[in-house]
Amino acid sequence: MKQKDRITEENIINAGTLIGFLFLFVKGIISITEGNPELISDRFFEAGLFLLMFFFYKKLKLRIWTLAIAAFAIVLHHMYLYGTFYFGIPFDHIMHLVAGFAVCVIFYQILLNSYKKPNLIGILLLSIILAMGLTSGMETVEFIGYSFLGEGEGILYYGTGDFGEWNNMSWDLIDNTLGAIAGAIAYTSFIVIRKKFNSS
Repeated sequence: MKQKDRITEENIINAGTLIGFLFLFVKGIISITEGNPELISDRFFEAGLFLLMFFFYKKLKLRIWTLAIAAFAIVLHHMYLYGTFYFGIPFDHIMHLVAGFAVCVIFYQILLNSYKKPNLIGILLLSIILAMGLTSGMETVEFIGYSFLGEGEGILYYGTGDFGEWNNMSWDLIDNTLGAIAGAIAYTSFIVIRKKFNSS
């Protein structure tokens, strides 16, 4: 990548992540002032994710398109379309597929940047496992929230989209895993095709 292109990409990432952080942070403050505690945790959590991207994307050598996928997953969750259906598929399933995909792609790129001669099969498998572990951890956080806070909207409550308790959690884990598998396969395919294109 040329120096000028790299600087432009960094400027776009810095601006995008800061705008995302500020927007969601302000939304969190508004949730407090409006007395809507259910969504406060989501707003600040999502704002924190944008802030993490801002501070660590250079160190982790994450590219703009990877961060765009992550930002899309955050924005999609923020839209709160839970309880709706698209092409006959509950939005909750779609959200977890996208989340698994995004997390896996991030892990994939981090692992890919960690080796001079990366083993794509090894990275494919490890990125899926890491994505499954992280998304499973989020389900644990949700369960703890449900146990203490009960019904309501947001990541720490039991509400719209959370149907069937254990059945919902099981489907969330399955969707996260399927999304992670799709992300790993897509990234591996991209690398293989790019190598063939460059060598031809």
